[in-house]
Amino acid sequence: MAVPTEPLRVGRCYRTTKAEVFKIVTFDGTRAIYVVERNGICPTWNKAAWRVMSKIEFAQQVVCEVLCR
Repeated sequence: MAVPTEPLRVGRCYRTTKAEVFKIVTFDGTRAIYVVERNGICPTWNKAAWRVMSKIEFAQQVVCEVLCR
């Protein structure tokens, strides 16, 4: 079940269909820039860890919003 693209927010975390947690760092037009949580940490300060995906594809990958640690 995908999440609609409208409620996606910067700084929020989302669980994926593969049980990963993505945290949105920023948006670049129609793209979401995010990091993947590793060992309970979302390295938003590390630009080398940033990933990019279209908002539509991002919304299709996630199933729900979760609390960020």
